[in-house]
Amino acid sequence: MASNRRTLFAAVATVLASVSLYPLFIGALWFWAGAGAVAAVAVAGTLTRRRRLPVAVCLAGGLLALLLYLNLVFAGARSWGHLVPTLSSLRALWHLAGQGFDQAGKYAPPVPQLHSMLLLAAAGIGITALLVDLVAVRLESAALAGLPLLLLFAEPFTVSVSRSVVGITVAFCAGVAGYLALLSSEGRDRIREWEQPNPGPDEMPDSAVRAAVHPWTARDPAVRQRTAGDRRHPRSRRPGVPRPEYAAEQGTARVEEHDGPQLQEFRHDAAVPAGLRA
Repeated sequence: MASNRRTLFAAVATVLASVSLYPLFIGALWFWAGAGAVAAVAVAGTLTRRRRLPVAVCLAGGLLALLLYLNLVFAGARSWGHLVPTLSSLRALWHLAGQGFDQAGKYAPPVPQLHSMLLLAAAGIGITALLVDLVAVRLESAALAGLPLLLLFAEPFTVSVSRSVVGITVAFCAGVAGYLALLSSEGRDRIREWEQPNPGPDEMPDSAVRAAVHPWTARDPAVRQRTAGDRRHPRSRRPGVPRPEYAAEQGTARVEEHDGPQLQEFRHDAAVPAGLRA
């Protein structure tokens, strides 16, 4: 449950950070294409984390989900069942991506909503979402997940494009809010792990370990009585020296030696046995 919640916050943080790309495109179609890529990566991350898989497998699963999404949106007509990629659909995606790089050098931002440019935008946002999900959820380091978010946020500042003060403020606040929400979700998960209001049987401390720290905190009365006897008679812990366990209500003492247990009857006002003298 905690990983699913952090996956959701990682996806939200990526979508909010992508708002900073608004000066590069005309219209909002690029935003929805990127949001779909983020959703596909989040679903793939959730499915791969149902089992304890290696990091490389989780990364490959996210890339496969992103490829399926891009193939469905931009080359679905050439796919088998509009979903499963074929050789023809993969060639179409490769050709469309090449056109996008060529048109990116021809057009000055903001660029029109061409299929090739939308493909590059969705792929870039999807790869950022994959890195954020992998670092924040799988590697459990939400702080380091801010690096790919920062790269996505700083992309518009690498080109010469006019930006309004209001737009910059809104984009900055959205990106910061998403990142802080991701950090907050990780903090809440760690606090819940520390609290553990209902620990399982395997998480309960052993009575002998607790008695070693403080004998009076032991749950087992026998352990508590034995450790108490060791504290009263430190010499009884040495090899060859008797180790008594008193039964006050019967006036008896059980003396254990290395050659076997013995039972001795004596009165409380009797002389102290030689083995117990300080």
